[in-house]
Amino acid sequence: MGVDVTVVRLAEGEAAQSHVVEFLKKEYAAETWDRGVTRIELFSYKDLVLLLAQGEPDASAGAHRLMEQALTTQGVPHETFRPKPFYSWLSADGVGQGLLSAIVVNRMEPRYADRVAGLFADLDATDFPARMGTRRRELFAFDGVYLHIQDFPDSDGLAVIDEAWRDADPRFVKICADLTPIVPPYDDTCVAHEDHIAVRSYAWEQS
Repeated sequence: MGVDVTVVRLAEGEAAQSHVVEFLKKEYAAETWDRGVTRIELFSYKDLVLLLAQGEPDASAGAHRLMEQALTTQGVPHETFRPKPFYSWLSADGVGQGLLSAIVVNRMEPRYADRVAGLFADLDATDFPARMGTRRRELFAFDGVYLHIQDFPDSDGLAVIDEAWRDADPRFVKICADLTPIVPPYDDTCVAHEDHIAVRSYAWEQS
């Protein structure tokens, strides 16, 4: 069962982000979810708002409809994207409960998708994901934007990624070097690695 993703690009950019995120949090907190929905997370990144829903396809679709309806009702000008993964990997331990996602946001031209997928396939064939604590990895692309979504048993994905940078495992260093020319920053304000990571605003999991 993969992650179903909706991305909204706000026409008013970052200026509208905090308002939009706050009313979406209220909408999701007030909703009673079908048992087919197992996890919902809401993230923000610059002019983007990202919704991750996990569960049965028909059930999780309701989480995405709610987002679109709320934005339309509020009169928020936006574009909506429903990207599909171009690479997916799942650990032998599976996903289960108690996991949260971290999202890295960059740019990528579509022609590089196979190359990027190959780099991660090579990495995920080693013990590195287990050492880092990654339980699932999915890569998405839409309209020149690249999303790298990882599931961790740790609520602070940034801390996990920080630790990977400090540990400087040669495999991690190599894939970062290989990706840099083909997966550039989202914009010129992204300097440190934490500048590429979306902020989680809301998380819910079926008990």
